[in-house]
Amino acid sequence: MARINSIRSIKSNSIIFMVVLLSACTTVNNMPDSSSYSVAQKEQKTQKQQIHAERNIDTNKHDVLTTLNLPPSCSYDSAYKYLVLKGDAIDRIAHRIGVSSGCIVQMNNLEDNDLSISQALRLPKQAFINTMLTKMCPINRQILKDRDFLLALESKPSITRQDKVRLRKLADVYALQAYAKNASSLINHLLLRVNVIPESLTLAQAIVESNWGGSRFAVHGKNYFGLHCFSQGCGIAPKYPTPGVIDEVSKFTDVSAGIADYYRVLNTLAPYAEFREQRAQLIMLNGYDLADYLQSYSGLKGDEYATILKTVMRHNDLGQYDGLCEKI
Repeated sequence: MARINSIRSIKSNSIIFMVVLLSACTTVNNMPDSSSYSVAQKEQKTQKQQIHAERNIDTNKHDVLTTLNLPPSCSYDSAYKYLVLKGDAIDRIAHRIGVSSGCIVQMNNLEDNDLSISQALRLPKQAFINTMLTKMCPINRQILKDRDFLLALESKPSITRQDKVRLRKLADVYALQAYAKNASSLINHLLLRVNVIPESLTLAQAIVESNWGGSRFAVHGKNYFGLHCFSQGCGIAPKYPTPGVIDEVSKFTDVSAGIADYYRVLNTLAPYAEFREQRAQLIMLNGYDLADYLQSYSGLKGDEYATILKTVMRHNDLGQYDGLCEKI
């Protein structure tokens, strides 16, 4: 099964209700972004501009959990199974998911702090969700600021030199240097790419790709999205590498860096052009509708991957988090 340019999904061991997860990615033909807009699309863009204009993002609020009024991380209501890895300790696991050591001890009726490899622990799902939201929301906020800048430029009679400098920087970030000389065309192309991924979809993919943060790539490489790299020593080598093929699982300095790279993949790579175009049609972003356009993310056939993501979203009520990051 062939790979797409710079990503392949990791097989997870289990999700509560599904066993089959991900294999290698399939090759998808390059699909160019469309720069033409119909009358209906322009009307939708106008509506979006109004929605963005009405947002009031308070950049002085740093406590994301408090701002978003999320449930306590140590919630016993819903838990997932985590298998202890080599080098794990209760305090390290607790720090990683944002709970106290006491929370883990109580949830698992542990009598001491000794853990054995492959020991099954019950961990609170809400802790994983809260941790991911606190990491993704600051990134979303910056993307939305850049998007607001682009939307504002559309209504300006002229573009200043400072505006052009910022546009060129965005062109570099979003791999659109080819359009840098034509500001109007560049803005249109950027608006397809400079946008957030719905929180429910990001959470669902993190859950599926990392098995609720339990994969060794998530634990040791801060990689929650099955992202791969293709140069010697660029990441974590798989246990069973293909002879003669350099294909490693990307390793990041922190969780935020991994999330940012996941956004880069969906917002810039050719296999996800249709995903971006469909996202542009939505007035209110939601992960459930966009899951259908991520066939390229896994080697599963047809709509299998979308079905898994939608089941995860529905089973864990992830749709309630869509748009939450805009509140900070």
